[in-house]
Amino acid sequence: MRATYAPTHTVRRNSSEGWVTSIVLFPACVYYLLNRETATILDTASRLMFDAGRYFFGFSEGLWVYAGGAILQILLPFALVAFFFLHRYAFGLQVFLFWLGQNLINVSTYFIISEAAHPNRLGVRDAEHLLSGLQISEYTVHIGAVLFAVGSTCFLICLLIPRLLSR
Repeated sequence: MRATYAPTHTVRRNSSEGWVTSIVLFPACVYYLLNRETATILDTASRLMFDAGRYFFGFSEGLWVYAGGAILQILLPFALVAFFFLHRYAFGLQVFLFWLGQNLINVSTYFIISEAAHPNRLGVRDAEHLLSGLQISEYTVHIGAVLFAVGSTCFLICLLIPRLLSR
């Protein structure tokens, strides 16, 4: 018998149990879409990942230091989404897709808002240094809009997981 540490519970066809998580997450998705610059408890976890990424990539030189925080902030939830997707565990997939979407929307604010407007906002200065170092500062708002759109798509997919996995 093979030991596994992965959850084994998946959504069954015509089951309503997965939709409960969608109903609970829906107001949170709407809140983060409408209030992307508001700091919440999830931003505390995001800040921990951001700071860890800056520390982890701080050993390298150049632009990696500025990109490291945002990279780890997105990479950790993405890895958890991939894990739960591979094991077809609907609840974990929904929760971590929501968290990935929230982190993408959080990172999008680094690009959309300016350092002059929010000098103490986490990541804004790093985003400006990164884009000026890559000489693409004129695309700041476009990059933020793409990240926001991808985060919004994560929210939508998160809410539709019971339907998508029941096939």
